[in-house]
Amino acid sequence: MTCLECGIGQMEPSRVSLTGERHGETFRVDMNGLRCQECGFETVDSDQSVELTRLVSDAYRRAHGLLTGREICEKRGQLGMSQEVFAEYLGTGVASVKRWETGKIQDRAMDELIRLKTDARAARKNLQSLEQVALASQSTAQRRKTERRMHPPAWTSHRRLRRGTSRHSINPEYVSALPFAVSSVEAGYNSTLGSRTAAATGGSASF
Repeated sequence: MTCLECGIGQMEPSRVSLTGERHGETFRVDMNGLRCQECGFETVDSDQSVELTRLVSDAYRRAHGLLTGREICEKRGQLGMSQEVFAEYLGTGVASVKRWETGKIQDRAMDELIRLKTDARAARKNLQSLEQVALASQSTAQRRKTERRMHPPAWTSHRRLRRGTSRHSINPEYVSALPFAVSSVEAGYNSTLGSRTAAATGGSASF
């Protein structure tokens, strides 16, 4: 095969170092390919391109903490499942499993699901995290309940309505302030009404 770069040398099987891009990031991988003995140009043939795709994808996955295609295949094998059974076990399509194992990058949510359903240690760690979240939630709810008890609002709603009572009851702490507030409102009202009556009659009026 004549070199496509220089058009002179012959492409020979060799170990090559090639670059590939995934999601805007460039990775260099080593693999079996073809090298021109004249100019040193390196490439792969059509049969090797699948392996190049897988290697570049796996380099991206390792860089981002995701399972590689080979690791997914190994986990499936440890469970003794075919690709079809494994896909059903994960709740996805068999085509997705085939693509992950040959180079397509799974998203992080699916990566976590695969780990949880194939690794007992990951499942136990996830359970511990859930228990901690539940405890923290209970602590927060208890703290809020205590704060409401120590600092009650002006109006306290009843969960159940009692016959002959309104839905809301006034906090006793605020009852003592009500007479003064009512008196102030009445005084203001009488003063305003007296002024309007005096203006209408041309004289003065008192109440």
